[in-house]
Amino acid sequence: MEIYILDANLNRVGMVDVYESFSWTTSYNDIGSFELHCGMQYFNLLQTDMLLQNSKDNKHNGVIEYVAKETNEDGIETLVVKGRMAEILLERRVALGDYVFESAQPAQIACNLIERNAIEPNERKITFLEIGNVVNADGGTVNYGCSNEQVLTAIKDICQEIICWI
Repeated sequence: MEIYILDANLNRVGMVDVYESFSWTTSYNDIGSFELHCGMQYFNLLQTDMLLQNSKDNKHNGVIEYVAKETNEDGIETLVVKGRMAEILLERRVALGDYVFESAQPAQIACNLIERNAIEPNERKITFLEIGNVVNADGGTVNYGCSNEQVLTAIKDICQEIICWI
């Protein structure tokens, strides 16, 4: 399995195809994570905020959040790279101002928050982020409000509300 390295514009800038271990954990109700242990020859590629793409998973990308050098008992240096799936970028955005949604589909609320706080604003734009086809939940509508809250936290709150319906 190959691990592709992408820059902020989603251009492939390299590939890791030799490594000691690689774990890739996705999650339905939370942010997934990954951990890679590889040789030091990949040090220049594997830098914080670069993206990882697993060749076996075309639905998720990871964001490198931690890079460290470790030395084993034989004196061999390895690179340890950790991070979480790209949804974590929404944790870096705050829904500035007050938002009030009345009788709205949860998917529409989430899309509105993402559009206004991560796609539209030039100075805070996540360049590769786009919203695909929006599927409305069959559970009805909700009332939701937030003020200056992390976008990811707001979306998790909305999703928890949906889970309470089930």
